[in-house]
Amino acid sequence: MNLVMTLDDNEVQKLLKQYPKRVKKGAKAALSRAVAFTEATIKDRTAKGRGVFGPFERYSTGYLKSLRKKGKSTRVDLFDKGHMMSAMMKKVKNEKLALLFFTSFEGKKAMIHHYGIGHMPKRPFFDVTRSEEKKVANVFRKRFINYLKRSR
Repeated sequence: MNLVMTLDDNEVQKLLKQYPKRVKKGAKAALSRAVAFTEATIKDRTAKGRGVFGPFERYSTGYLKSLRKKGKSTRVDLFDKGHMMSAMMKKVKNEKLALLFFTSFEGKKAMIHHYGIGHMPKRPFFDVTRSEEKKVANVFRKRFINYLKRSR
């Protein structure tokens, strides 16, 4: 699963040409802030029972019975023990941001939920909506511009 974003901003382009030595550090700081914001956005939305395209599909009646028996919440938030969400990791490498799972088991579990593999219904959560993408770009832009302005 990849998340790719582009930034077309005249003010940022001007600063890139004006301060080439500071760009690399500023980009890394801005990407770090943007990926942290993306991770928080995905986790918050998922905890509220919403995926990329709206509310998650309900749990099966058998699974709902099991949850009730254990005294757990029946809200569809993809949270059972918390392992999958806590395994989410942010990484900035070569001016690219990545949000991934640091264990292959939790990554596979996330893919099963996201794509609906096997008997599991499709519950896309590991992505951002267009409005969230604009917010992420804005977080990046603000942090990048502030970094470059601060280091003049």
